[in-house]
Amino acid sequence: MKLFYESKKRNFSAEANYIENKVTVLRGSIISEKVDNFRISKVALNIRKDKNIVNSKYELLEDVDFKSLSTAAQFVSGASVNGLKVWKDKNGEPIKNNIKYWW
Repeated sequence: MKLFYESKKRNFSAEANYIENKVTVLRGSIISEKVDNFRISKVALNIRKDKNIVNSKYELLEDVDFKSLSTAAQFVSGASVNGLKVWKDKNGEPIKNNIKYWW
């Protein structure tokens, strides 16, 4: 399933694929340059710092895999967010509306 997450306020726009409980944020996505260090996962924070993955314009140079929708969303937004609420499908519906048994 193709997913989208964007914010004009924090200046990011990302696309991802969600397949079998794995989220892949796609190359070319733009992530937020703002980061709330104390509020996002260490995994997301460490990947954001890797210059081989994120360039100086905050564009992804390669696809990045995550096991969690929320960690992927934190990576993109730089803030603590609920991935089930912020990732949207092609119709703009939150992913939580498309997953029956997500817990």
